[in-house]
Amino acid sequence: MDAPPTDRPDVTVVVATFRTGEPLLELVRAMERQSIGTDRLQLVTVDDGSGDDTPTTLRTLAADRPWMTVEEIPNSGWPCRPRNVGTGLARGRWVLFMDHDDLLWPRALEAMVTAGDRAGADVVLGKEVRTGGRTIGLDAFRASSDDAHVTRDHVFAVSTPHRMYRTAFLEEHGIGFDESLRRLEDVHLLAAAEVHAPRTAVVADEACYQWVIHGDNSSLRHPDPLEYFGAARRVLDEIDRWPHPPEVRDDARRLLLRTMILNRASPSGLPSWDPEYRRAFFDAARGVVLDRMPEHLDAGLGAHDRMRAAFFRSGDLDSVAAFGVPERIPTTRPQAVAVERAGDRLRVTVRVRLLHGDGPDLVLERDGDRLLLRPHADVPEDLVRSRLDVTAELADARVDLLLVERSTNAEWFQPAAVTAGVVEGPDGPVWEATVVAEVDPSTARAGHPVGRGRWDLRLHTLVAGVDSRVLVRVDEDLALPGPVPVGTDVAAPYRTQGGRLALHVTRPSGPKPTPAMSSPVSRARSFAGRLRRRLRRHLR
Repeated sequence: MDAPPTDRPDVTVVVATFRTGEPLLELVRAMERQSIGTDRLQLVTVDDGSGDDTPTTLRTLAADRPWMTVEEIPNSGWPCRPRNVGTGLARGRWVLFMDHDDLLWPRALEAMVTAGDRAGADVVLGKEVRTGGRTIGLDAFRASSDDAHVTRDHVFAVSTPHRMYRTAFLEEHGIGFDESLRRLEDVHLLAAAEVHAPRTAVVADEACYQWVIHGDNSSLRHPDPLEYFGAARRVLDEIDRWPHPPEVRDDARRLLLRTMILNRASPSGLPSWDPEYRRAFFDAARGVVLDRMPEHLDAGLGAHDRMRAAFFRSGDLDSVAAFGVPERIPTTRPQAVAVERAGDRLRVTVRVRLLHGDGPDLVLERDGDRLLLRPHADVPEDLVRSRLDVTAELADARVDLLLVERSTNAEWFQPAAVTAGVVEGPDGPVWEATVVAEVDPSTARAGHPVGRGRWDLRLHTLVAGVDSRVLVRVDEDLALPGPVPVGTDVAAPYRTQGGRLALHVTRPSGPKPTPAMSSPVSRARSFAGRLRRRLRRHLR
């Protein structure tokens, strides 16, 4: 493709501000640390009538930063208007939308612009990390892509505005934030852009956007049910316009059914809400389910979600609430059964079973050649027989070992071999998987070495509608090998105070360990430690 013009920045970062305070300084510093250089970027901040010293702070920051543009508008009450104003002021070939209290990794803009230009893309989705909460759409960042599919590659599952758009694409199609919306405006923008079938590139080998979750995030507040599901209908209107086959539009509707409605029946959601608000939310959600979510969508859900969808369709609020408490939500509790050194890598073997939320194995029910999921004994029999056949789903289960940077919550997929199936437990058949992962600290971050600090191991399990991301446990009696090299550093496996398996990456304090010397020594120390602990318990 033609070389980019040199008389304009490569990328404009648009930020809506409102009574931002200290995070403004961190945001500007994040721009100054960008490897792309401030001569190739423009930062546009649009203050939404803060009424405090935020505009003054912005103007002071911009005074000696020619790459920074400051605009002020009367308060609109939501980020849509300031983002649209910022887009109108953008001089960059690309536009990236950021929230005012989030951050970028130093190589984010360079990696995203390079990927977008190489692919001839209209949209670039950089690896997003949710610090302080569970990252949304993790599977979209399994691998980088120059042409990612909207549903098959999980692009639409990343339901945030934090992606980069080609400015000419936005202008050509008149795409912007709908200023009449106060909820789901981000998802609406994604759905509206997809009407024009954009080419989307994904950057998965570099952490790009750090979405910082804290107590006053607007996304954590209870929405007005009528307003929220009115916005949901607007999003569905855009999906109806997609120029894709019906099955792709169904995949998008099914995703919204799961994320906007079924996932609300979680311990921190609908079961914990005030009864009056719970009823209002349920009724508004059920209206969307009955009007806009055809029942054939349920067949593509996992079994646990099919059960919850049946409760919504039948109007059974009591069951939705009852099956949203922790002890009734199926989960996993992964356990490391071996951690060994294999050259300069660690071979980690993890075993996991599907469990009830309160701990016991989730025992499946045999029905001839079928296996049925019974999340709890009082699931209606007709629902078990008609909706909870998991025979095929168990065969399609997906299990991944993730290496997680503790300070940021950035998760990285590790290469692994998975063996999964149904085994006989003491009370009947249960689903079990064994994961053997090769963790090479020199390449564990999508081909890059891990940095200094603490790294946790987390197992991501998707089976029968259960989406579980749980830290890996390790018994104190399990012998752990010595450290492995990471460039000039070492990565040492250890057991946390909470009994989880983790790595500590640090500068070595002595000679770099070798397989011949470290493994026997660590085993001897581990045995001596176990012996001391047993003697102390005995002497008590």
